Amino acid sequence: MAGDINPEGAIDAIKTILTSDMAAKITALDTEYSASGNEALDAIDKIWIAPQMRYQEVPAVVIVALSSRRREDLGSEDIYQHDIALELILRSSSKTSTLKSAELLTIKLQRTLRAITEVLEAKRKLTVSAVEKCDHLRFRDTELSELVEDDNIFEKRGQMTFEVFVST
Repeated sequence: MAGDINPEGAIDAIKTILTSDMAAKITALDTEYSASGNEALDAIDKIWIAPQMRYQEVPAVVIVALSSRRREDLGSEDIYQHDIALELILRSSSKTSTLKSAELLTIKLQRTLRAITEVLEAKRKLTVSAVEKCDHLRFRDTELSELVEDDNIFEKRGQMTFEVFVST
């Protein structure tokens, strides 16, 4: 049930926003950076709501709840905070005349993380619960993983954490 201790509504809202708005944001960033060919960002092929053993479709985003708690310090209303992590997985062997594969993948990861942040920040007020007194999202942090190489195919991951506040 959305708007309570269960973060499912927040995860569904984030997935819906990313599904509907990421393609346009990726196109806008490619235009801003004059990116084409191997430098162009890839469309997000899959958005998962649970970690997978192996990600066949990449780029992929995984959305998971880290924690949920009631925030009594925010007033007399029933307000819950859900800490939500989004993990972006990119894989590539592409390079350009000026960038090696690892460098190009790092740039694409940073730009795609920027796209995700900007898409979600643009719709900071989520429709999670029926009572819209407090429903909103706030970016907290980003962590980048180390680069993994397997048969000249590189994989890089970035994890972003958001706080989602919902009222009942």
